[in-house]
Amino acid sequence: MYIGCFWLVLGGYTMGLRDHIMEETRFDLDFWLKALSELGYDMRLEELDVGTLVEKKVFPRSLGDNLRVEGVRRFLSTDYVEGALILVSGSLTKSSATRVARSWKRMRLLRPLLIFSDGEQSVITTVPGPGSEGEARVFNLSERLYHTDVEVLESMRFDPDPERYKERYDREFLPYEKVRNEFFRGYRELYAKIEEAVRPVFRTAGIEAESSAYAQRFLGRLMFIYFIQKKGWINSDKRYIDSVRDISELNLLFYEGFNRKDSPLGVPYLNGSLFDREEYMDRLEGALERVLEPLFFQAREFFNRYNFTVDESSPMDIDVSLDPSMIGTVFENMLPENQRGAKGTYYTPPAETAFIIRRALSAYLGLKDRVIEDAGGKRFVDGLTAYLEELADKKSERDVRELREKLLSLRILDPAVGSGGFLVAAMEEIVDILKEADATVGFKTDVEMYKERILPNLIGFDIEKEAVEIARLRLWLSLVIAKKEPEALPNLDLNIVETEDSLQKGQYKLDIYVDREVKNMLDEIQDLREKYVRTHTTQEKREIKSRFDELAGKLERKTGSQQRLIEIYSVKPDIVVMNPPYIRQEELDQSRKQYYSSVYSLDKKSDIYVYFILRGLELLSEGGALAAITSDKWLETSYGVSFQEKVKPHLLAVYGQRKRSFGADVNTVISVYSKRKLDEPVSFTYLESFASERVVRHVSLPRSTLRPGKWFYLKAPEVFTQKILPKLTHRLGDFAEIKRGFTTGANEFFYMKDVSHLFEADRLADPEKFERWGVKARTSKELEEQGLIYIENEGGGRFVLERASVRPIIRSIKDYVKPHISVTPSTLCLYVDNLVGSPFTEKYIRHGEAMEVEVGRGSNKGVVKGYHNLSTVKARTPWYKLPQLKPTTIFLSEFYSARFLSLFSDRPLLADHLFELVYPDSPSSERALRLYLNSTVHFLMLELWTRRMGGGGGVLHPLTVDYKSLPVPDFGLLSRSLVGVVFGDRPTLDYSEEVKQEDRRRLDLAVLRGLGFSEADAGAILDELYQEYLEVVRDRLIKAGRSLAERVEEGGFSDVDGEVEVE
Repeated sequence: MYIGCFWLVLGGYTMGLRDHIMEETRFDLDFWLKALSELGYDMRLEELDVGTLVEKKVFPRSLGDNLRVEGVRRFLSTDYVEGALILVSGSLTKSSATRVARSWKRMRLLRPLLIFSDGEQSVITTVPGPGSEGEARVFNLSERLYHTDVEVLESMRFDPDPERYKERYDREFLPYEKVRNEFFRGYRELYAKIEEAVRPVFRTAGIEAESSAYAQRFLGRLMFIYFIQKKGWINSDKRYIDSVRDISELNLLFYEGFNRKDSPLGVPYLNGSLFDREEYMDRLEGALERVLEPLFFQAREFFNRYNFTVDESSPMDIDVSLDPSMIGTVFENMLPENQRGAKGTYYTPPAETAFIIRRALSAYLGLKDRVIEDAGGKRFVDGLTAYLEELADKKSERDVRELREKLLSLRILDPAVGSGGFLVAAMEEIVDILKEADATVGFKTDVEMYKERILPNLIGFDIEKEAVEIARLRLWLSLVIAKKEPEALPNLDLNIVETEDSLQKGQYKLDIYVDREVKNMLDEIQDLREKYVRTHTTQEKREIKSRFDELAGKLERKTGSQQRLIEIYSVKPDIVVMNPPYIRQEELDQSRKQYYSSVYSLDKKSDIYVYFILRGLELLSEGGALAAITSDKWLETSYGVSFQEKVKPHLLAVYGQRKRSFGADVNTVISVYSKRKLDEPVSFTYLESFASERVVRHVSLPRSTLRPGKWFYLKAPEVFTQKILPKLTHRLGDFAEIKRGFTTGANEFFYMKDVSHLFEADRLADPEKFERWGVKARTSKELEEQGLIYIENEGGGRFVLERASVRPIIRSIKDYVKPHISVTPSTLCLYVDNLVGSPFTEKYIRHGEAMEVEVGRGSNKGVVKGYHNLSTVKARTPWYKLPQLKPTTIFLSEFYSARFLSLFSDRPLLADHLFELVYPDSPSSERALRLYLNSTVHFLMLELWTRRMGGGGGVLHPLTVDYKSLPVPDFGLLSRSLVGVVFGDRPTLDYSEEVKQEDRRRLDLAVLRGLGFSEADAGAILDELYQEYLEVVRDRLIKAGRSLAERVEEGGFSDVDGEVEVE
């Protein structure tokens, strides 16, 4: 057999892995001996002693779920990976398999490829990467093999090269992203076909807007059937859908099967509004069935290719099969890329979701999340985990009962519910916590009962009707998983609600929580909502909704509120969790922006997520907790100051991670708040990832010392914040005036180069042209003697101008390899105050006014007659007069990636808008500034102080306001330590190589001595500073990926209509 190939030759017939095992229905030891052999593994099995593995804590003493390990057969052992077949009896679940896999990796220090089999079904699990705390991948096989299952198995092929095999294990084994992305693409295409097919039917009926929701609901109902048939609830047939003959029978199943207690179809009565018959179906059912008939068969064929499972993974487990948690990504993937950004809709990965839920629960319960230091470095200790360990030690039934009652009574709200991921995760996390708590005293966990108590207390709002549908579907499926026998589903219409705006606040005429009549109405509404969840007759549901709407109307009239306000649907929640929309303030409707800014008293430049946090805090009950994942911009931008002022009394902690969060082009943080009086410090913790215990940086600041402003503590290294930052007692603006370079608005007209050396050749080629211009000079020397210059502008035109009308200009950082500008820049700029005595320049300007200018974008897109009519220049008077800046000798770039330098020149120069011009207040300051602004202390301060371009992009983008406010030392004291220091005449290297250079070290040591450190201390601090500087820059570039970070090094910026853009 050829090891890396999937082909088996039997009796002259060549058979692939797919063909050979597609008909398998039992995934036992024999199956795996055959399959693994075909994947290239040497199947000489080695028996491992179960007792020894338990003793060495490779297997937990109690696996739960009545699971028992009967035998372990090792089939693979390399320096990095260990593979074993684990034969079990009892209830095999994915969560128990991944628990063993993590324990295996932690105790045996090898990557595990574990295959569990109970003789019928199998669970395969891996834990990629170096640590054991991260995400585990898990894959379930039962009943039959699906086409995608074979693709997954083929990903596990053996490779005789141990290094290569390890890399493939980490990157390629159990390729959940590939499987899911294929599913999402197919699902989206199906949805588009169905929506297109039904739209004319709805248009004819005058309700075209319903077509999208119906298409979504149709696919949701069908997918729901695929999940519940896995439970064997439909005629005990796990492939029941294959027996449905046509769309008419499918509709019968939807409306007369799951929705009737006495259904003759042999299907369970599930009720719940998922299968409520739409009001328009009596009129449109026939027409819809005609257009949907072929699409139903297409949909069934598509779904049949995938392995659906109802054993939902824990948040830290990534399932390669399609489990209910997968639906969380459906809504995001239903939106085209441009709509996702516009609507701010981004799916939160499971690790982040679990972390957020646990932080909120921990905060509500008053538990302390901590950071400790041990031999392995700083480590995050989850307060909930620590508390469960205490319970295990105490074995107190009373404490377990108290915890159970607290958690089962929690009211949890997500005001931007999306696909319902946070509410489902909250329910699952609470159940998992209670499982662990019950186990400490030997209580039996009733998962079904726990979920039934939790669900009525879950409330969600969203502006997207389709998102609301998916959120309800996810919650229903989460309940189905826990049930052993089919029962009617709860009604979620009044729990998961479509709203026009979750941020809308009532203009109350009175306090709705104090006025007795209003309070009574709110109490009745709450009772109705809870009753509605469990009501299963159509008449009762109508009566409850009618009374609910009646009370909501009364409240609106009495209080001046609106019916869809969160306050009406929910009593004050104990916990608010959310991933609010990522919509920048520039994209907000002006009327909405004005309303939010006014009602919430925040800076008008605030992005929408900060309003959601304030709204959540306002809704919380006393003692409640809020946790949210948002952009990190509020920590450092100007609008963040007003927000920080408001949330500081409630802020408990801020968490970041080195790992890139998700699709949104934005760096994210998780912030945690409490609706109680706080006096404890505020914690800033930067983790390797939210799935990891490893802490990269941590600082805990007294609340009284935390001033609104630049909260860069997640990025700030300890040595810098503790030793260096306190010595940066001034602002750069104290020692120099700082002005941004000018924007021409028409670079091809204003920017040019000297081509006087071509003057004679061009004049000989076309003497009439120069005569028309009135040029008397015949040579370049005569041209110079007459005070003229021959130029070529960036539009390609050549003209004679007065030399006094142009100035050399610094234009792009990519033009300079070293800080010291020793040669006059080759780029020139038209720079005139008036045209008196400048006839050639005046002719050039009039020529520009007569030209037809092609504009590629902006308000002037198309052909414009004359440069003076461009929107980018016409506001100037006259249009050709650029802002009058005084030339200077120090220039700071507005963009940095991996190469850092601040420019200085021997002669005063001008610069365009990609630079800041620095005007020192004294000659002594000038020399100190030239050197200090090229120091590592300065560049590290810049990393911490300034914003990053493009949201999550890797390019530092300091603006004028940032430079002016940048903390610096006293240059009067610093200048003495810099005497004799020479720097700036060699090419500047990449940041990681730059810190190895001797002249760089001499400069940085001189700066540290100038800050007051002794020679010995300066040397020790500098070594630590370099390490932290490398870490901070590397972290920024890792988060950026390719995108902006490398483009800035390649000079990929251009000036379009006066604005910077990435080409």
